[in-house]
Amino acid sequence: MCGIFGVIENEEVIDKTLFKESLLLQKHRGPDNQNVVFVGNNRIGLGHVRLSILDLDERSNQPFKYKDLYLVFNGEIFNYIEIKQELETLGYNFITTSDTEVVVKAYDCWGSKCVKKFNGMWAFFIYQENENKIFVSRDRFGIKPLYYAELNGSLLISSIIKSIVKYKNSLCKPNKAAINSYLKESLGGQSDQTWFENIYRLTPAHNMDFDIKNGKLIKERYWNYPKEKLDINYGNAVNKYKAIFEDAVRLRMRADVPIGLTLSSGLDSMAIAASSLKYTAKNLESFTASFPNETYDEFPVVERYVKNKKINANQILTDYSNYINSLDRLIYHLESGHSSPAIVPLQAIMKNAKDKVTVLLEGQGADELLGGYTHTFIISNLFYLFKSFRWKKLAKEMKLIGQRKLMNSLVLYFRNHGGKHLKAFMRKIYGIEKVLIKHKLLEFKGRNYYQNLNDVLLEQHKGGLVNLLHYGDAVSMMYSLESRLPFLDYRLVEFIFQLPFDYKYNLNKGKIIHREAFENDLPDEVINNTNKIGFVSPISDIISSQEVSEILMSQSFLSRKIVHVKPFKKLYQKHLNGKKDYSRFLYRLLSVELWYRKFIDDNNST
Repeated sequence: MCGIFGVIENEEVIDKTLFKESLLLQKHRGPDNQNVVFVGNNRIGLGHVRLSILDLDERSNQPFKYKDLYLVFNGEIFNYIEIKQELETLGYNFITTSDTEVVVKAYDCWGSKCVKKFNGMWAFFIYQENENKIFVSRDRFGIKPLYYAELNGSLLISSIIKSIVKYKNSLCKPNKAAINSYLKESLGGQSDQTWFENIYRLTPAHNMDFDIKNGKLIKERYWNYPKEKLDINYGNAVNKYKAIFEDAVRLRMRADVPIGLTLSSGLDSMAIAASSLKYTAKNLESFTASFPNETYDEFPVVERYVKNKKINANQILTDYSNYINSLDRLIYHLESGHSSPAIVPLQAIMKNAKDKVTVLLEGQGADELLGGYTHTFIISNLFYLFKSFRWKKLAKEMKLIGQRKLMNSLVLYFRNHGGKHLKAFMRKIYGIEKVLIKHKLLEFKGRNYYQNLNDVLLEQHKGGLVNLLHYGDAVSMMYSLESRLPFLDYRLVEFIFQLPFDYKYNLNKGKIIHREAFENDLPDEVINNTNKIGFVSPISDIISSQEVSEILMSQSFLSRKIVHVKPFKKLYQKHLNGKKDYSRFLYRLLSVELWYRKFIDDNNST
């Protein structure tokens, strides 16, 4: 895991001092080495910060040159050994044991098609000196960040936005459409736009070519979700699923540094733990967010599981007493707002893990792949039955679901999947529509219901997952940690999306195939648990605190033309008096104000 930065100037030469300063804003992403190269008559700057994971020798430092190619690479190609062997049969020789050298020589051999062979996570660019072009690529699901900006024929590429706005200060302008969409829809990373005007994300599963001579930029999708379905019976599907999953874990155990894992009482991380034990002779460190005073604490379940296994369980207690300072630091690294205060326990895990490991295996992506968000499918299925006039079936399923679970599912469904008109209606009911000053909104494709429940799963995987990956990368990189995600092995994703939906989900229970695959490897209390616990967060107490009140009632916030002041004050007072709960909406407003202070106000004062 590393950080990348590139500037391709059209007319001016690179400001070398400013370039290096901009790159060093990413030092937390790569504390082991920082290096720059200037080429093309000093009109092209290539910068890299390195977190050494494979081949710790300086020979694998970047930018990495081969022939006329300069590679600047962030991420890991987990099947690099197999690709290297293929390249060796084609006559290529290697001087390192890193995946970096494999990437640049794969590009030399196969061109842009090389990324189709990669099993991993990446964001990289290659300067082709002879052709005077830049090739850029981002992994299939957007695990690794890649930002870019065009300005007067120049191109800037980076792992973080701060490097771009440091080098080109004129780009430090708020994107009010993106911010307003976040306030209304709680959306973050689902768009190619960022909170900075004219700074963009490269869409996952896309390559980009930039012709330096004429300034032409072309983007192309290189991978998509499979549409064809497999003809496979359930028993064989379970066996194949487990084989692919365990191989995904095996590949992600490749490292020359200590590896650990985040571990909860849930099925996803437990399956990773069970699989990882097959591929290491060393003890693994696990890290669990613990809330001893809450109704349910996951750590005792973890302790029972790891007993007599080669796993050392680390209990991580979360302290919310200094929450605003923690949130302020998180927003600095996220470079945007986010949807939930529960990100703080994740930060606590990473902070503690950095002293013992450099790589963490995590269960991110399982819910979106295997139907873990059961409320979505419950309501989508009921919509389908209603639209099909299947009244008896509809009544039967509503009875089986139960009134409380049905109501909870409706609330969660409409919050996350309701169309824009329905969401606007809900905002009017809660008074939020009167508070927000109208700005242009970003357009997100969505539907109110789905006739094919596999479409729901696909929408979750393509949409909401991107936000979680954005948070995961930013928070792990705060502490120079590499996060690896077995559930996002593209072979596993392709296989799952070619299976019938009922292999993954039935009434009230998701992850069917995953549960059965690991029923002999994990205890019953894990296999049979269908409740999503998640991280505890005292959001209402945080929002009602004096510290937050001072921020939201400050002149700086009220003068930003984000809210209508009088309606907002009434809404906030209702919340403080306990008449209404606006915690989530107010939390988003708090995040926006902290972002403005950190990025816009501080920039204007320098």
